[in-house]
Amino acid sequence: MRERTMNLLKLNIVVLIEKYKKVTDVARELQLKQPTVTFHMKSLEEELGVPLFHSRKGRIVLTEAGRALYPYAQKMLSLHNEALRTMEEYKGMGRGTLRVGAEPAVQSLMMPVIADFLKRHPGIRIEVQVEPEQKLKALLMVEEIDAAIIEERAALELPLAFERWNEDEVVLICAADHPWVLLEELDPGQAGQERFVRHAPGSQLDRIGQAWADQHAINLWSPLTAASPEGVCRAVRAGAGVAFFSRKALAGNEANEGGGIRMLKVPGLEDPRLQLGAAYRKEGSPASLINEFVHFLRTCAQI
Repeated sequence: MRERTMNLLKLNIVVLIEKYKKVTDVARELQLKQPTVTFHMKSLEEELGVPLFHSRKGRIVLTEAGRALYPYAQKMLSLHNEALRTMEEYKGMGRGTLRVGAEPAVQSLMMPVIADFLKRHPGIRIEVQVEPEQKLKALLMVEEIDAAIIEERAALELPLAFERWNEDEVVLICAADHPWVLLEELDPGQAGQERFVRHAPGSQLDRIGQAWADQHAINLWSPLTAASPEGVCRAVRAGAGVAFFSRKALAGNEANEGGGIRMLKVPGLEDPRLQLGAAYRKEGSPASLINEFVHFLRTCAQI
C-alpha cells in the first residue's frame, strides 16, 4: 500500500482554497510561489486517489471529495495550533505537572512553600509524594519524581544537584513528665538506656539516629516503629519512649498541641544541623518547571 503523507501544509491549502477560491491568494497567504501551491494540490490528489479541486469560471472550488475532506482538515489544523499553544504555555510556565517528593519529617515545612508556589503559577499541578529519604533518592534516579526535599548529606551521595532551602536541628523528644526533663544535661550513655520510638526505616531521622548510636557504640532499644512523624509524636507523648526529631517539625506538628512533648539537645551529636533543600537532576524534565521551582526555593530560603 502506498504511503500517504497528508501533511499540514497540504491540508492548509484545502482550507484556504475553500476560503479564497484562487491559487494566487492562497500562495500569498502562505508566502509561497503559485507553482508550489499547485504542486501540493496535485500531490495531495495523487496521494488520496481522488480529485479534490475543480476549476470553474476562473475560480478553484472543492469537489465533493474535497468538501468531505474540508472539516477534517480544519480539525487537524485546529488541533495542531492548540498543541503549539499548549507547548508555549509549558515553556512560559503556564501549565505543567511537577512531581515533588518530601521526607515525612519535612512535609509540614514544605506544604506552605508549595502553596505559595501554586499561587504564583495557578496553571501548574504539583503531585507530592511523601516517602523515606532512601526511597526518594531511588525515585529520583529512575525519574519517577522531579525533585526531592531531603537533607543535603543524603543528596551528596548521588550525582544530583542540590539547592539549599531551610535549616533545621535534630533534637531528642520525650513526654513532658519524663525524668529527662529534670536533668541539667544528658549524656549518650543515659540516652542509650531508654526505649526509642523509631522512625520509618530509610528515613532521614532514622539514618541520623542509627549513625549516632553507632558512633557511641549504643544498641538502640526500639520496640516501636511509627511510619509518620505524627505517629512518633503521639507515641512519645503517650510515654512509649523517646525519639529523634527535628525542632521545626515538632513546632508544626499537630500531635504536640498543648505542649505535651519536650525537646532536648542530642548528647554527643557533632553537628545537629539539618540542611534541607531540593535534590534534582539538572538534565531532568520538565526542565523549565524544575528550574522555576528551584529558583522559588532560593528566593524563600530560610538559612
